[in-house]
Amino acid sequence: MMEIQPIRMRKIDYCPFCGTKLPSSLKAEWQRRIAEAGYDPNDEDLPEDFLSDRWWKNNGL
Repeated sequence: MMEIQPIRMRKIDYCPFCGTKLPSSLKAEWQRRIAEAGYDPNDEDLPEDFLSDRWWKNNGL
């Protein structure tokens, strides 16, 4: 469990409603592609595609 005061978060592997296994995280891939494009994840001028699900859907992930 990760604790960030005052929020507590727990990673889940299955949907709490239907029990289906959730897909793997794309966080590392998102960060890698942002770096390849010459950006930092905290940049305020990230292209719109990186701010929605378009970046992974358009790349077949």
